[in-house]
Amino acid sequence: PLLLSLICSLYQEKGLILPARRCQVYEKAVDYMLGEWSQNRKPKPQGRIIAKTRLLEELAYHFSCEGKEIFSSDELYDQLEEYLQRERVPTVFKNADTSELMAELSEEDGILQKLSREGDKYLFLHRTFQEYFTASYLQRNRDCVALAKEHFWEYDWHETLSLLTGLMEQPILLIRAITDEKDDIFSTLLLLAGRCVAECQEVSHSLVENIINRIFEFWYRYPSARFIRSVVVEVGRVNSQMFQRLHTALNDSGLLVRWQVANVLDEIGNAQAVEALIDALNDSDESVRKSAVWALGKRDNPQAVEAIITDLNNLYNFMRWLVAKVLSESNEADAALITSLKDSNEYVRSNAAIALEKIGTSDTLAKLILS
Repeated sequence: PLLLSLICSLYQEKGLILPARRCQVYEKAVDYMLGEWSQNRKPKPQGRIIAKTRLLEELAYHFSCEGKEIFSSDELYDQLEEYLQRERVPTVFKNADTSELMAELSEEDGILQKLSREGDKYLFLHRTFQEYFTASYLQRNRDCVALAKEHFWEYDWHETLSLLTGLMEQPILLIRAITDEKDDIFSTLLLLAGRCVAECQEVSHSLVENIINRIFEFWYRYPSARFIRSVVVEVGRVNSQMFQRLHTALNDSGLLVRWQVANVLDEIGNAQAVEALIDALNDSDESVRKSAVWALGKRDNPQAVEAIITDLNNLYNFMRWLVAKVLSESNEADAALITSLKDSNEYVRSNAAIALEKIGTSDTLAKLILS
């Protein structure tokens, strides 16, 4: 809930355009928490904010390497003490008190939190904050790719590595290092490379094109495999090449493939996906059309509503019932629902009546009473 509140604040106050890449969201969230949010309590100079960011990066990297999301106050104290005793400690931390710095990071800034009010365990505000700070640490390190390579086979690091790709000026270096490694039968590294592609800005590179084609073909062989589909969805949201392959697959001869494409498009959920799902309403198979209707019904999109209304003329009772039920969530479908009050199928009429009652305008209620 706190993370959602931060994103809403960023959207309102910082002009964050959604959807945005996750690395951008967390970068702005950290700036906001260490900057304006903290400054509302006790103003801090910009140099101290930068220094605390670097410190949090080191803490995150250390505890991530140890595989810890939760750490004791003693462990946190020791890491802060070691950091403050370095020769090249930032000048803003010269003569800093370790206990006071612990309190500042947790009680004032809120990036670190106590696990419980009376306990001595700490953790980052959200796991992804730890992953973001770890990625930031790696990005600033001259041995970035070599350090990242040590964790290719650790699944808990895959989110960190994808965030790292989004932060890098030359993400191809990391993506190539991943694909150069020998993969396993589950294509673990191929899927990791796909997650990395999804996190960076669309790059025109033959390596990226090859990765996308291989992931699509892998999914095509096993379209029901959730662990593959999740990557296809991530990439499909931001990459036009993956999306085009999915759109083309709506015409595939295999029913299972077409049905799964409709489900993938539902998860992608952007304007392009809506257009593709409208095409799926014309599929020869009822299960594909049904998936398309459900998916379109979730979107507050006039184009989607219009397409669903058109499908009310479907000859199958079940489809007319489904369309009427989906339209019950829309405020743009009064006329179609009023027409459905006269449908020959009692379930269609029932859902239309429920929908009109939900809409609740004087016109719809009058029509409902007259019916």
